[in-house]
Amino acid sequence: MVKIRAALRRWYWMLLLGVVVGAVIGGASASLRTEAGPSYDATSIVLLDLDRSSTGALQAAQQAGLRVERGSVPIRAAQILERNDPQSLVSKVAVEVDSDSLSLNIRATDDDPEVAEQISDAFTTAFLETSNQQELDALDDQIELIERQLTAARARLTEFDAANPLIPGLSDVRVPGVQERSDLVSEVATLEQQLDDTSQQRETTSGPYSRLGEPNVTEAATSVVSLPAGPLVRAVLFGGLGFALAALAIALIERVNPRIDTKQEAQEAMSLPVLSIVPYLGRRSRSNIETISAERFGGGHAEAYRRLRSAMHFASLTDPKDAASDGSATTRG
Repeated sequence: MVKIRAALRRWYWMLLLGVVVGAVIGGASASLRTEAGPSYDATSIVLLDLDRSSTGALQAAQQAGLRVERGSVPIRAAQILERNDPQSLVSKVAVEVDSDSLSLNIRATDDDPEVAEQISDAFTTAFLETSNQQELDALDDQIELIERQLTAARARLTEFDAANPLIPGLSDVRVPGVQERSDLVSEVATLEQQLDDTSQQRETTSGPYSRLGEPNVTEAATSVVSLPAGPLVRAVLFGGLGFALAALAIALIERVNPRIDTKQEAQEAMSLPVLSIVPYLGRRSRSNIETISAERFGGGHAEAYRRLRSAMHFASLTDPKDAASDGSATTRG
């Protein structure tokens, strides 16, 4: 208790400051918004054309989910929404991979349900355009390659006919050059068929990924803890919190403070017994202190001196029985 009282005398101002500051902050916070409004989730489902029996299907689905929030998809989504802040849009979007159906759930959250639906739809559209375009670009590259091969094959056939004008009218493969021309004709026909098939696939294919319906909008679950709105209640709560924080700070300071406040601490620090304790004097008491002199040696000051002298005398004796023969101090009942 001595330690606590000494700490309170030194740090009482910190406790008061903590209470005042906490109360002011609590009262001021009552004018701020204390309860968040409802937020809404808009979820779009994207089906992935993946082989579920494949060992890498789930990994491919997860990689597709990562592309929704990275790269060109957020930029394209911002363009669709006519906004220039793709990163802020990404903060409103979350992607979940359904391992059973190998589909993506693209969820957007916003205070406005229409805005949440627009963001979810924009990211879904951007993802489909970006991902499916990669597949379409691959088909375009394949078509371009077949066209180059077909042009080269036709050129070889034309060159052969020009060099051998009599061969095109012959069908006997035993005649030199007839079989060679037949191979050239077959090559051209095969490439033409490949070009027709690939072009038709390009026209009918929208891509490996597809959207399942429109975004589903629901009210998002919130875990907001609302505080009392009254300024008085808030001032009391925050004032108590300020008091607790100030007390914690004082405890930490006193923990590392080497100051000696108790009798036990003094004895442990100096390995000597404590003979007397001089009480703490406040400011008012200090103004009433009288100087002790031989001419005015009496009252409470003299009694305190006698007690200290007796304590020092008895502490110096090796045998307490010797005190009875000493006439300098006598105890009377």
